[in-house]
Amino acid sequence: MLYIWAYTSFFSIGLTYPFVAQGLLSVFAAIPIAAVMEPLLIFGRQKFLPRPAVLFGFVLAMTLTIKFNTIVHPFTLADNRHFTFYVFRYLLAYPIIKYLAIPVYMSCAWSVLQALGAPAQMCEIKEDEKDDGKGIASGKPQSESEDDGQGQLLRLNDAPFGEGSTISFVLVWIGVSALQLITAPLVEPRYFILPWIMWRLRVPQSHPGASLTTRPTHKNWKQWWNKERQRRDIDRQSWGNWFYIVLWAEHDHRLYLETLWFGLINVVVGYIFLNWGFEWPQEPGKTQRFMW
Repeated sequence: MLYIWAYTSFFSIGLTYPFVAQGLLSVFAAIPIAAVMEPLLIFGRQKFLPRPAVLFGFVLAMTLTIKFNTIVHPFTLADNRHFTFYVFRYLLAYPIIKYLAIPVYMSCAWSVLQALGAPAQMCEIKEDEKDDGKGIASGKPQSESEDDGQGQLLRLNDAPFGEGSTISFVLVWIGVSALQLITAPLVEPRYFILPWIMWRLRVPQSHPGASLTTRPTHKNWKQWWNKERQRRDIDRQSWGNWFYIVLWAEHDHRLYLETLWFGLINVVVGYIFLNWGFEWPQEPGKTQRFMW
């Protein structure tokens, strides 16, 4: 189950990288000297990471899992044509390496689960709190901050309100994935495909064109979005402007990154398969090729 986080985060890095960056910035901002370097002090005010006790509990669980349940099937280390052979070869090269991977598992799990939510944490920073760095994001409802005009809306993603997976789905998804993966004798990428598909289908689409000055409720956000699109139709004065609005201003930019990343992976794997062939000493004259 630790491997699924790294798998999902790697193949969906275009969707998970913002949350990995937020986690790293939160850790960086925890340092008093570094916190004041952040202009708006957003990360110094708002805690985005789990509470220390929760974080320690998961790290302890991962450590015990790695110590007592790092099971690698002999077939995995017997066929050097598969990419997983090299992953486990280096992971098991020294006993300490598999424990050093715990921060990777934690950050990947954090980003994968955060990507299912929409929108992420909302907070308000008043103008007079930006300069002195002493204020904390107020707990006032967003509707009030919009009316008085004294606050600034901060978002961690651009997913529309009302979307995002429920906690029940996340728990069921983790449980079903565990039943599938833990019972598998081998660790191979194809075993993660179904859990990844279920996760990817539930990642909410982002709408970067959504206005940050208004906040529709989960019941009327579609109606609000349609009105916003109609209002923008009036501003279309040329085909160039139309393409800019449709392909950039109102498009989920992460889909571009995801498409380019998948294409790059396929090109690299295809090149390795076609050009990096080798022979086994016990089977001379037969070309062996790398594969998943």
